[in-house]
Amino acid sequence: MNKKLLITLLVGVMALALVNAVLVTYLSNRITAVQTIDSPMVLGISSTEDNWQGTLELDDMYTGGSNVVTFYTREQNIAPESVTGDIVNVITSSGITCADFDSIMVSTKTDEGNYGQPVDMLNVCEQDGYNKVKFTYPNQPLIWDAGQVDINMITVTFNDVVGTYTFTSQIIPTA
Repeated sequence: MNKKLLITLLVGVMALALVNAVLVTYLSNRITAVQTIDSPMVLGISSTEDNWQGTLELDDMYTGGSNVVTFYTREQNIAPESVTGDIVNVITSSGITCADFDSIMVSTKTDEGNYGQPVDMLNVCEQDGYNKVKFTYPNQPLIWDAGQVDINMITVTFNDVVGTYTFTSQIIPTA
């Protein structure tokens, strides 16, 4: 085959490829849609009933004294419809057991009402490994209506123990 013919064919194929690339881009541009999905529930914790945060550092306590701490948690449904879920509370500490506590009292108020009758969550405390205990609210799943805000007052009375205790709370969707 002739060298000039081969070069001419090669240049022709390259030109044809370049025209097709430009034409395809011109005829078929690309579009993109991005959707961000956030949790419908906003949780917060505070040492008072305001100034909600994601983490709260509590004051140090010492054994033999008054080992009672009170803090507040807040759940707000920001979805336009109701949300159904279970609240799971976990306390972690090295070697923790449910016997580390004398009581864990929780009282809830909904949408700026009054606090309900306190419930001792120690009754539903269960060991979940060497460094963790957990408790879930009775009568679950719970339902938060659109825009509903619940505030929980949690009062923990420790027995004569030493350690660093971390409290976490999470809503697990059930529907």
